[in-house]
Amino acid sequence: MTLLANSSGDPGSDSGGARYSLNSLKVSEQAAANAVLKAVLNDASYQEFADSSYLEITGTPSADGTWGISFGGPSESASVEFSDGSVSFSPVDMTAPATRLPQMGAFYETLTEEQLGMLETGLAVSTLDSSQQEMLLDLVSNSISLADTETTATAISEIRATLSETYLFGTPDGLTLALSGPHVDFEVSHQGSTAKITYRDPSTDSLTAEDRVDTAGVAAAPPEIV
Repeated sequence: MTLLANSSGDPGSDSGGARYSLNSLKVSEQAAANAVLKAVLNDASYQEFADSSYLEITGTPSADGTWGISFGGPSESASVEFSDGSVSFSPVDMTAPATRLPQMGAFYETLTEEQLGMLETGLAVSTLDSSQQEMLLDLVSNSISLADTETTATAISEIRATLSETYLFGTPDGLTLALSGPHVDFEVSHQGSTAKITYRDPSTDSLTAEDRVDTAGVAAAPPEIV
């Protein structure tokens, strides 16, 4: 890989990987870095992360080993792990036009007054009906569909399997919505015409307990880029 062969990344990043400032790379190296992102992301997500200022590589890129990349800029970032042919994204922090997430407003319209009143302390997703649960999963899927449909489907299936242990938080005004469960820490916060999206998979991510939503007491094949 040209980027690894000809560049000296900064080894001082928190993850221990080599971080490359894209603006400081040669033209050929920038092309190699962009090829990495294009191989990992779908077309829409590649455009969203087109202004990334860094690329960090952790581990040794290979077809069947475990390694990862992180990339982003001042307002958006994402990390991808490749492990024995599987691909997972976590964590992801990004912004998007609020109009991209119509599911959020539609979901809020289905909530009863009682359910709205429980959002601040936590509402068990298991108490929602099946159509409401599907709307939530659709919201998460639409927010984190950064790569191919198979990668997204795998993440959603893991969340679906643990909905009985997942809780919903939010504000009654419909501007903030969060999910917390064994396979999801997800939040959407509307800020004017922009939606701030945060997603992490607690089963794979190193997010500390202090950074998670406290639910205590709540009722019940990687792309070839090497």
